[in-house]
Amino acid sequence: MCEQSYWNPLEDPPNQSPLDDPLRQGLNTKSYALSRRPRVYSGENIFCPQENTEEALLLLLISESMANRDAVLSRIPEHKNDRIISLQSASVVYDLLTIALGRRGQYEMLSECLERAMKFAFEEFHLWYQFALSLMAAGKSARAVKVLKECIRLRPEDATIPLLAAKLCMGSLHWMEEAERFAKLVVECADKSSEFK
Repeated sequence: MCEQSYWNPLEDPPNQSPLDDPLRQGLNTKSYALSRRPRVYSGENIFCPQENTEEALLLLLISESMANRDAVLSRIPEHKNDRIISLQSASVVYDLLTIALGRRGQYEMLSECLERAMKFAFEEFHLWYQFALSLMAAGKSARAVKVLKECIRLRPEDATIPLLAAKLCMGSLHWMEEAERFAKLVVECADKSSEFK
């Protein structure tokens, strides 16, 4: 779906798509007119997207629901391949949700979506880190620090994670002892790594 091909579902569609080849005008041109007017429903829990971003977000939320429903969480070896495919599908949906919700500044909703992803996140750094960043953006600093601790456990060599945690502790939370502990972790990471030398 692209922004140029979108039209409001309550309006008449264009006679010609802006994506049609202008050189082939007249040859096999498609008619985008609907055979009947779309029905307009009203009531509770009924949503009709008014722009392409809303439509994409609606489809992503439906995809998230399907990914959660079809998740393979079993840790037995026979289900390893299915679990990997399930995790990859869910990760793609959550990455796209992050882009769509971040673009609209809906960090609270994003953190709620990523919290639902935590059932996939056993030893999965990417989802934990996204969750921590969404909590930071939503202003939930104390919870973000807890999630960043899990990220540090999963990737102890990455100095940026304790640095983010130290920033949160020193900033809005005023947890100076905790901030000092995270700062020491950053220095330890720097000593072990050649990145800061």
